[in-house]
Amino acid sequence: MLTSAVIAAALALIGFVITQSILKFVIEPIQEQRRLTGKVAQALVVYDNVSIDAPPATVATDRDAFARQLEEVDEVTKELRTLAGSLLSSLWSIPGYRVFTLFNAVQCTN
Repeated sequence: MLTSAVIAAALALIGFVITQSILKFVIEPIQEQRRLTGKVAQALVVYDNVSIDAPPATVATDRDAFARQLEEVDEVTKELRTLAGSLLSSLWSIPGYRVFTLFNAVQCTN
């Protein structure tokens, strides 16, 4: 009787460890990648209107406005590159990434 209780407890512990490992090493990285994809989409919408659209005559007359546009474009470029780097690095944290792309569990970047 004691043996069956110990075996049952050991099986329960093994099952718990396996499910927690799957959660920690597979599910959470996939969720993080989806979160990052959402952040990228949000940044693209927020920064949609940022561009350098000053004609040469405007640049000559209003250098301060053009300098502010350049600073804003630099800020947006840094932000989008940071998000792109985070998104690419999240792929390395998902074990078996290519297998998950076959089942559409993750988004394929190829």
